Amino acid sequence: ECLVLQLKEQGKVDADMQTLLTHLPVLLDKGLDGLARATRLSADKVHMLLKRLRHLDPKPGARFLADDGDIYRPDLIVSYKDNAYEVAINASTLPSVTVAADIKTDAGLEPVLKKAKAEAASLQSALLARANLLTTLTGFAVARQSGFMTDGDESLIPLTMTETADHMDCHPSTITRLVKDKLVLTPRGIIPLAHFFSTAISAKDTPHVASRAVTATLVALIAAEDTSAPLSDARIADAIADRHGIRLTARAIAKHRAKHHIAKASDRRIK
Repeated sequence: ECLVLQLKEQGKVDADMQTLLTHLPVLLDKGLDGLARATRLSADKVHMLLKRLRHLDPKPGARFLADDGDIYRPDLIVSYKDNAYEVAINASTLPSVTVAADIKTDAGLEPVLKKAKAEAASLQSALLARANLLTTLTGFAVARQSGFMTDGDESLIPLTMTETADHMDCHPSTITRLVKDKLVLTPRGIIPLAHFFSTAISAKDTPHVASRAVTATLVALIAAEDTSAPLSDARIADAIADRHGIRLTARAIAKHRAKHHIAKASDRRIK
């Protein structure tokens, strides 16, 4: 997702790039030719897209402590200590409001300066309160998504901002504003805070499962499939049922696959 963030910043996320990113794990196992076959893109096109990716930073949070110019510096840092996750605000990203202490004014401007100092103190207090709320929100999301922290996207559970707002006794719009554009440095890398939130996919008489988890399983299954006999949507549905306990129709799998620019089985087959 860090690559996607950088590409979006540059306005370079098109359908071909999205397809390449979805199938990128294939590159490790089957090389450039295998990736071209999996994406149904020409080798030249794949080479051009990969060249574009090589100009990006795969770990933009790794140097945030030393580089004040890094626009991808995380707003929060999650660490694992004493068998528990701890969340801390990255102090270097916090805004600060002060009134210069060495301002010289005549007696007539003293009331104005006093008012300015009071307003600055009030605003600084509000900023700190917001930072504390953001820390609490992130701590709640991390606790709920502990499976993700250890096992990745396939272990995400449904979590909405409305549910989080109810837990924190605030309005959903407050949560939405807090989450927007925030980045979190976790033991799994740097991710958008929004990644912890996912709507549920449900089916009759089966548990609700996070949409992101189903997508992760879908991508993993296709990345590992035998390209001479790719998985049908029905077989993918069976595998997802085994993994998540949710029974989706082949039609639902097809819609989910199309949403993420993943070709159907016949188009993924390599003879």
